[in-house]
Amino acid sequence: MQQRIARLAEKVLDGGRLDRTDAEYLATVGGVGGDDVYDLFYWANKIRIHYKARDVKFCDIVVAKVGGGSEETQFCA
Repeated sequence: MQQRIARLAEKVLDGGRLDRTDAEYLATVGGVGGDDVYDLFYWANKIRIHYKARDVKFCDIVVAKVGGGSEETQFCA
């Protein structure tokens, strides 16, 4: 496991904040052929569960004007 990612994740889980340098590093994780992105996904999920529980909400946007709505209305016709 990538130690720097783990160290940064533990810092966040302990209530700390990341600085700009840390954020820039995380933005470059998983470059060409990099498997470190999977460590980043792992820790991001742990942080999400810690702060927001396991709830994930989905939403969608329906283009009603082209008849994508679930009801028949004059507008769609």
